[in-house]
Amino acid sequence: MNRQSALVLAIAALALAGCSSIGDVGSKVGIGPASPAEQKLAEGVALYDRGDFAAAIRTLQSHEIADGDVGTRVRANKYLAFSYCVTQRRTQCRRSFDTALRLDGTFELEAAEAGHPIWGPVYAQARKAAEQRRGRR
Repeated sequence: MNRQSALVLAIAALALAGCSSIGDVGSKVGIGPASPAEQKLAEGVALYDRGDFAAAIRTLQSHEIADGDVGTRVRANKYLAFSYCVTQRRTQCRRSFDTALRLDGTFELEAAEAGHPIWGPVYAQARKAAEQRRGRR
C-alpha cells in the first residue's frame, strides 16, 4: 500500500471510528503502536467492562496513564469515577470527576452516562462545582 492510500484509509477509519486524531486511528487500525498510556487505558476499560472494578481502578491509576496525554487521563478518570461509584465509594467517584473536569473544563458525559442513576448525580455535582469555580475567576 502506498503512502497516499494509507493516509486515505486512516482518514476514512478516523471518520468511521469517531476518533479525534490520526494518531488515535493509527493505534486502532494497526498503523502505529498505541502509547503505553493508551494501552493501560484500554486494559482498564476492558476490566471495567468485565465488572472487575478493583482491577480496573488499579490499572487506571497506573503511572503510564499519569504520564499520558490529557485526553487519556480524562478518560481514565471517567472510568475511575464509574468504578468508584458502582463500588459505593462516592467520595472517590466525585474526586475522579473533579480531576477530569480540572484537566478538561469541557469534559462532559454522554447523555446516557449523565443520566445514570449511580454516577449521574455525582457528575452533576462535580460539573456544577467546576462551573462555580470558573465563575469566580
